Amino acid sequence: MTDIYGDIGNVPWRGNVGMRYVYTNNDFDGIKRDREAGDILVPTKLSDDYDHWLPSLNLSFELTEDLVFRTAYSKGFVRPNLRVMTPTTDVSGGNTNVKVDKPASFVKPYDADNYDLSLEWYNRDGSAISVGLFRKELTGFFEDRDTCPEGDALVIDALGSDVVREDNPATG
Repeated sequence: MTDIYGDIGNVPWRGNVGMRYVYTNNDFDGIKRDREAGDILVPTKLSDDYDHWLPSLNLSFELTEDLVFRTAYSKGFVRPNLRVMTPTTDVSGGNTNVKVDKPASFVKPYDADNYDLSLEWYNRDGSAISVGLFRKELTGFFEDRDTCPEGDALVIDALGSDVVREDNPATG
C-alpha cells in the first residue's frame, strides 16, 4: 500500500492504493469405497488450491473546509464454509429412496467487487452528517454444473449395490 495525494484545481485530495496477494492450499483427508479391493473403505486425500490478487483504492476530496467526498474500490473474496468441504461421498436412505452427497472438496470461494461513495458534511466540531452509497458485485457464488455428468460412476459406485446407471435424455 502506498499513500497518494495532490490537488485538482483548488480541491486537495488524498488516499491510498494497494494490492494484496492471497494463496490458499487445501488438503482434505477422507474415505472412499474401493470395490476392486473387496468393497472396503480406504483413506483418500484430495487437494485443491487457488489464489487471488486483491487491489484497493481509497480517495477523499476536500470540496470545502467542511465538506468531504470519499470514494473507494476494493476486491475481496469469501472462502467456502469448511463444514461443506467434505472429501467423502455420503450415501443414506432406505428401501424407496437414496440421498447421495457428492464430495465438495473443490468448492471455490466467491469474489466481490466493492464500490463505495460518501459525502460528509462536518457541520460543527465533533459532529457530521453523511450520506453514502455502496455496491457489491458477487461472482462465483452460484456454480453451473451438470447434475448428471456423462460417465460419472461416483454415485453408482458409492451405493455399493448392483445399481446400474441408465442415461435418460430427459433427465441427464
